Amino acid sequence: MALRNVIERIRGLPEPPNEEAAKFQVILPILQELGWDSRDPSKVAPEHSVGGGRVDFALLNPSGKPVAVIEAKAPGSRLEGHVPQVVGYAFHTGVDICVLTTGFLWWLYLPRERGLPAERRFAELKIKGDSLDRLTAVFKAFLAYDELLSGRAEQDAREALETLRNAQRLDQEFPRVWNEMLREPPQELIDLVGGRVLHSAGLRADKDRIVRFLRQEHGLPSPAPNEPVKRHRPQLDVPKPSRSPSPSKKPAAYILFGQRHAVRSWKEVWVGVAQRLYERHGAGEFERVVGSPNGRRSYVEIDPNLFGSTQNPERIGDSRFWIATHDSAQALERLSRNLLELLGHNKDDLRVLFD
Repeated sequence: MALRNVIERIRGLPEPPNEEAAKFQVILPILQELGWDSRDPSKVAPEHSVGGGRVDFALLNPSGKPVAVIEAKAPGSRLEGHVPQVVGYAFHTGVDICVLTTGFLWWLYLPRERGLPAERRFAELKIKGDSLDRLTAVFKAFLAYDELLSGRAEQDAREALETLRNAQRLDQEFPRVWNEMLREPPQELIDLVGGRVLHSAGLRADKDRIVRFLRQEHGLPSPAPNEPVKRHRPQLDVPKPSRSPSPSKKPAAYILFGQRHAVRSWKEVWVGVAQRLYERHGAGEFERVVGSPNGRRSYVEIDPNLFGSTQNPERIGDSRFWIATHDSAQALERLSRNLLELLGHNKDDLRVLFD
């Protein structure tokens, strides 16, 4: 009878009344289908002596050396209290794998692995809880005769334990990392939330508001009103636009990064500087200067509709970024120099020439 059929038949049985019944009704039939003939003492040794004690079954290789041991307990027993003893016996015997089972519940361990005994469990099987596919696959992978004798069972068990431990570490890291992100939200989280709000409502939320929301939603205290908040997103520090530009001497050209560019107005200086900086830094770096915190009006946006109709937005080359170009000569010069500084340059890298 195939292993799958045996397990399916066992699943239809009531839970065995005691340990001996579990051995004969559940454990030995499963071992039989895995290649361990319980009638052959050269393969299955009952009541095997190990380290001053005995285990219910030792699975032996052709030379008579145990390659796995199985300890059975009465159905309904709390297995936790038996783990150190069974793993200890298996460790001193030098086997690769040991099993603690009630028949319907199977715990599989790597006894020679590092860590506390309970931390060496690499698999748990529930006869009436797991799928037939999983039960069949796991039994064959770790307890089949050929797999144990070839060493593949131990190798696969080590990989399974490493996977399990990594998953447990991730479960511990997720809340720690998330709490750190809420205490001091990184710029990418702020940008993500702010971007979703902008897309949904067409409103730009400043950084402080987003940080307060993230902390309040998860029960963390918000910064005190007088607590300085570190700025993660650069801000274009510019004055409010003038409705009538102030008179100023018109530029004839500007020099940036050693190259001369002829212009006829401060607007052309501002647009030209933005274009040169975009060409040098690309979209990834330029993203940092989009928007502005604290509700202040921005001069660099992805959506031109966020500018008022009087701001005369203009696209920066063929990029997805837009700038407002209607402002005073002094403000446009300041914008040009601030943008340089925000992207890591010196304000004085820009030289403006006049006739």
